[in-house]
Amino acid sequence: MHEAGIARSIVAAVRDNGLAGVPVRVVVTGGHDAPADFDASLRFHLAIAAADIELGPVEIVHRPGPRWCPACGRPSIGLVDAACPGCGGPTMGTPSEESIELEWGEMPGTSDPAAGDRGPSAVDEAEAQAGVMRSNVPAAPADPPADGDRRRPDARDP
Repeated sequence: MHEAGIARSIVAAVRDNGLAGVPVRVVVTGGHDAPADFDASLRFHLAIAAADIELGPVEIVHRPGPRWCPACGRPSIGLVDAACPGCGGPTMGTPSEESIELEWGEMPGTSDPAAGDRGPSAVDEAEAQAGVMRSNVPAAPADPPADGDRRRPDARDP
């Protein structure tokens, strides 16, 4: 589960560079996990790793990456759930094809009280047309378990 390592790297960068409260964009290209699963796991690990610091808003952006169709062998570019453009079958990627970049500072489409709300930028609109997926829900803080509750924070009730 590499999301834990990514979360620790983000928190270390915040601590080492005085970036408390600064927005961060995590840009994921390629990969092998469904974007929603990756986002949930990263946010969970961020909540744990950042329990003692002020972590700014986190936006996770998924960009299409290299894919391969095991049925017909055709390479393509797309998100994890992209169908093969040749035969329509499911495509797959490998972890070696995943890249992750961190961008610090203001995020497109955010409000700037001095400049007024700009709304979606040209970059936002171009990315939407290209199939980029965004997750910009603020990371939830990890609540400590209640006394006597020894379940893992991600455990589900039966």
